[in-house]
Amino acid sequence: MTLSLLAALFYEDAELAVAEILKPASLVQSKTLGSTFWGSKKAFDEYVAQKGIVSNVAEQLSIPVSTTSVGLLNQGLPGLGKSTSVINAVHAFLSGEPLTEVCTNYNATSDEVQAFLRLSGTKLKTALDKIQGKSCQNLQSSTPTVQKQVSVRSA
Repeated sequence: MTLSLLAALFYEDAELAVAEILKPASLVQSKTLGSTFWGSKKAFDEYVAQKGIVSNVAEQLSIPVSTTSVGLLNQGLPGLGKSTSVINAVHAFLSGEPLTEVCTNYNATSDEVQAFLRLSGTKLKTALDKIQGKSCQNLQSSTPTVQKQVSVRSA
C-alpha cells in the first residue's frame, strides 16, 4: 500500500510507475548470475554474435555493462573493442605463430599482446575463429598480406 502511494506521488502514469518499480528486480537478478551462466553457451554465443563488444553483449542480455564485463573476463573473454592490430596479433599467436613474428606483422608491441593474453582464456581463440568466420569484414581485413612465390619444377 505504501509503495503504491509513493508511486502515485512521483509518477503521473501508473504504467510507468510499475515499470520503474519492477526494473530494479532485474538488476538484482543480474548480480546473482554466476559462473554457470557466464560459462554457458548462451553467454558465449552472444559474445561471438556481438563480436566481443561488451557493451553490445550487455545490451542484448539486459545486464549492466560492468556485470557483463566481469562475467566475461572471468570466463577468459575480454572485450574486443581494443586495437584491431593487437587483437589480430593475439589471434595469430593463439593460432601458433611466434610472438615476435605476430608483433611485427600486425604492428603490435609484445607488451600489448602479452597484456591481452593475460586477460584471456581457452575460449578466446574459439571465439575469435567464429567471429572472423561470421564477419564479412573481419578483423583480418587490416592485416598486411604477404604473398610467397612458389616455384614448381616438372620432373
